[in-house]
Amino acid sequence: MANKSAKKLGTSQRKQWLEILAQGAIKSEAGNYRVLIDTNVWFSGILYGGKPEAVIRFCKQNYHIINSRYLIDELLSLLREHKTPYKWRNALEKLLNRMCVLVESSSLPEISRDPKDDPVIATAMAGSCNYIITGDEDLLILQNYKGISIISVADFLNLAPVKKYSKQ
Repeated sequence: MANKSAKKLGTSQRKQWLEILAQGAIKSEAGNYRVLIDTNVWFSGILYGGKPEAVIRFCKQNYHIINSRYLIDELLSLLREHKTPYKWRNALEKLLNRMCVLVESSSLPEISRDPKDDPVIATAMAGSCNYIITGDEDLLILQNYKGISIISVADFLNLAPVKKYSKQ
């Protein structure tokens, strides 16, 4: 789950994110890897930039990003709590729906020590993901689940050549 105490997202930053995602809103040219970017990484990347943003930019251009209606709704709910405009959230949702491979996940037995994280694992399994990229300690402690590597933003950055995807 993403941290709820965050700064307000400015107008120019909102426009920038729509442009970033629009550039990668075509699913067909991605590589063979399938990744799930957890809500906390999306939220941090959008609000703060930095390493989470670099991960999103890299994955958008190089991998299939797996997502679900549940996880998109979770992100939009957090952004609504931070008073982002409805029209912007609506545009963001449309871009995420175009950019990501949306899967329907079935429920799983409790896997994570926080049951609210189980939909993340279920979505990754339904999408045959190679990686879950997260900042959630309850997921990171698992390290791997049925062949899906669960890694932090920092660990992912060590694996992938993402420097050119960071803000210049």
